[in-house]
Amino acid sequence: MAIEIVDTIPKGGDTITFNVTSQWKFNSNQAELRFFYRGINTVAEYHNNGVMSSVDDYHYTRSVNHNAATRAPLQVGDRLEFELSQFLDNPPNGRSNYYGTAILYVVGRGVVPWEVRGDFEDSYPIPEDAWLGGNTILPYQYSDERDLQSMQMPTNLSYINGQNFVEGRRVHHTDFGDGSHNESGSNPDFDELSGKLGDAYINRSCICWHEKNGRALPPQTGEELEQYVVKVGDGSGNPHPRLGSVLQPQSAAGSPEASVSISG
Repeated sequence: MAIEIVDTIPKGGDTITFNVTSQWKFNSNQAELRFFYRGINTVAEYHNNGVMSSVDDYHYTRSVNHNAATRAPLQVGDRLEFELSQFLDNPPNGRSNYYGTAILYVVGRGVVPWEVRGDFEDSYPIPEDAWLGGNTILPYQYSDERDLQSMQMPTNLSYINGQNFVEGRRVHHTDFGDGSHNESGSNPDFDELSGKLGDAYINRSCICWHEKNGRALPPQTGEELEQYVVKVGDGSGNPHPRLGSVLQPQSAAGSPEASVSISG
């Protein structure tokens, strides 16, 4: 799904238009797009609730011309939280409804990572000195979703790169020995990547190093460093005559080179 935000306020206009492109037709009565969080009775409550207008089966639009929270005209600096809920019209596979992520847009500035403040847990921009990942930083994670946050597309990645992301993600989850996908047997084998391990190797796939696409945790004392690259060499720092420059602790045939563990 792609969202284009056309903000006319900084140029003296009075509207912000949200243009949405979907990969499947929405249910015409449930193409919901909500503005300005309220959250008094439920976390899904907004001041301005409505349904997008259909341009065609894959394009939808909705505009806002006032701040429903302050009951004043829109102005630069207004916090406009929006939530797009995807209710699909008889999709060929999967669920028909996917609840969207709340996104904070600051008028005249753009989409920003957010945290909640106040009795009603309204959204506010996270201070920029906490944007350790720059514009790719995610909003503060208040649910178990944070356990999977590194497995998602970053929110500032353009929709035109979405296909590149999922193709690269498939490589990341592919076994370079047999081409299988580690998440589900329903994903077909990636034949082009099978048989790429060689006689000696460190791990069978990228995901073996990066659980849930994150960093590998240090092993316990006495356990092998199976998720680390161990550099080796001779006494002068040159590649070792037998091991080369990188230790390969696994082997497809014969004995592996060696293993390494933390002794203390």
